[in-house]
Amino acid sequence: KQWYQRRVVITAGIDDCAKYPDRSKCCRVNLVKMLPFAIDRMSSNGTEAFQQPVTLDVAPNYFDFVHYPMDLKTLRDHAQAGKFMCTQHFLDEARWILHNCIIFNGGKSRLTALARTVYNVCTHEMQEINLCPDCFLNSCVSQKDWFIQPCKKDHRLVWAKLRGFPFWPAKVLQKQGQQIDVRFFGQHERAWVHESNTLDIGDEPPSGHRNKEAGTNRASSEDEMKRYIDNMKKLGRWPIDLSRIQESLEDTDGVRSPKPETTSTISSVIKKKKVPTATLR
Repeated sequence: KQWYQRRVVITAGIDDCAKYPDRSKCCRVNLVKMLPFAIDRMSSNGTEAFQQPVTLDVAPNYFDFVHYPMDLKTLRDHAQAGKFMCTQHFLDEARWILHNCIIFNGGKSRLTALARTVYNVCTHEMQEINLCPDCFLNSCVSQKDWFIQPCKKDHRLVWAKLRGFPFWPAKVLQKQGQQIDVRFFGQHERAWVHESNTLDIGDEPPSGHRNKEAGTNRASSEDEMKRYIDNMKKLGRWPIDLSRIQESLEDTDGVRSPKPETTSTISSVIKKKKVPTATLR
């Protein structure tokens, strides 16, 4: 009875997407394209125990403990069928993999540690979709010059400086307090930078901040930034209206994104704990 009540509460929350301010992130058509890439990352080597539904032939007493089975194949089938209304809906369903593993194997099981990491990867992927669906999809399909293609969401451009490096052109993805999450032009790497170490960007680098010792990587990054600005100008979206940009956590559908370096990987858990993939969940 308690499980049934819990299920009803979750479903009621899923059916009401009014709390998500950006309806494009709840679009089933967009999620049909993006969710399979997220499931691929959740399905790394070592997750075989979660790939297919558990059958009575394998575990006769499984359904005495598990009342709402879930696995990666079921998630993929539902995603391809367009059943997920938003990222939170998908996250709620994926959480059952971890829940069921804890119920059947115990909270201290090695397999449960892997299930928890699978769920953490899922959480991270949903956060990336919420930050910018266009960036997520373009990076997954490896579209040529994807980073210079304007997104539906305007990205503030800045010169960001890390210790030991010159100011580098970057896109702002989100902001937490005085910390800014940026993705750099060039290698497209991510980093958190203090707001005091950033400068708003224009058509040209601000005087006094060019590094004469910067090599071809810096020049290539600046060239990519200029091509991005040219594409924005063609759409009449440059200069960017900063008043329209929403980059705080409150503007990311309520899903809070941790700093990238805190996200653990499935392979690291398998290596540390040597999870036996044949164990039942």
